[in-house]
Amino acid sequence: MGKATSDRAINIIQQGATNLIAHTRKLNRIKACLTEILPEPVNSHFDILNVRDGVLILMTDSPAWATRIRFLEPQLISSLAEKRMLKVRQIQVKIRLP
Repeated sequence: MGKATSDRAINIIQQGATNLIAHTRKLNRIKACLTEILPEPVNSHFDILNVRDGVLILMTDSPAWATRIRFLEPQLISSLAEKRMLKVRQIQVKIRLP
């Protein structure tokens, strides 16, 4: 492998790592915002899996928490937009398997 090829590979890896770190920070900011928005005790029973194509994907501990979050979906979407945190059109809620 020539120097130019290895330099290009290093640049690609560094850019990927930079993008991954930026996405992780974004997800952490969204989680902190949702923790403030969601009522207790719902706010301690979810994790963020991803945000992609206008869809926020959450995971909950049980079907009961998933139902509560789905019920709050319109309010969550509005609150996230009002806080200029995130503009999403849908929230998907998945349930963590035991």
